[in-house]
Amino acid sequence: MQAQTSIHTSIVIPTFNQVAMLSRLIDGLRETANGFESNIELLIVDNNSTDSELISYLEKLASEAPAPFAAITTLKYPYKFNYSAINNLAASKAQGAYLCFMNNDVEIIHKDWLDAMLVPMQRSSTGCVGAMLYYPDDTIQHAGVFLDEHNIAGHLYKNSPRGATGDNNFLLSEQKVNAVTAACLLVSKKVFDQVNGFSEVLAVAFNDVDFCLKVQQAGFENIWTPHAELYHHESKSRGLSHERSFLQKWKHKKEVRYMKRTWRSQLASAQQHTTP
Repeated sequence: MQAQTSIHTSIVIPTFNQVAMLSRLIDGLRETANGFESNIELLIVDNNSTDSELISYLEKLASEAPAPFAAITTLKYPYKFNYSAINNLAASKAQGAYLCFMNNDVEIIHKDWLDAMLVPMQRSSTGCVGAMLYYPDDTIQHAGVFLDEHNIAGHLYKNSPRGATGDNNFLLSEQKVNAVTAACLLVSKKVFDQVNGFSEVLAVAFNDVDFCLKVQQAGFENIWTPHAELYHHESKSRGLSHERSFLQKWKHKKEVRYMKRTWRSQLASAQQHTTP
């Protein structure tokens, strides 16, 4: 990797196989970088991919000139899946003043999505910033996260149609929320380090909610903006399958217990929400 001018934003993308998804995201990010004076770096973390096409694609990315990005770094996390540890590894290598965590199944809709997320980030009071995410059928997947005493958290306005305005025009402007999903989450490197990153005890679920609550506890506001729009190709039924193994269910219950123990007062005082 070249020694380059100061990097503004480091985009972190964990991946496992799914070369078509990853390449679609990278292609979309190229347009973003073209409009952002090439001071974006990509950090792609491979977690034990077995697909030869994905492995070849990553090798190709690593060997080519990074333009229009300032740099492209591919990392390996050769252990069992741990979302928090994967992202913490990348963050420790990141050179940017800002960190943007993205899932590999996100698709860029407008090339100004990052600029839109950076607007609230310019306020010193801002901690995390999250985006408006849509399912491929143009219903809302994420418009901020609310806390739930029993289920820990849920997505505001999930499954509402794209173009909905929400109660009191909630969906038309920036909102302060308890948390945002790390499928697309922007935070300054300074704040990330201040709260010690993602809690690695939360390998699968609630790590982004826990992170946002730590940021909030440190005195910052978490902001959701409707002006950064992306598709998220997560299945609507993901996480609800009755086919989850006993071990997966046990791990999920363990993470639920951690959240209830750690954030008892916040969950107990959470307002009740209904999603249209």
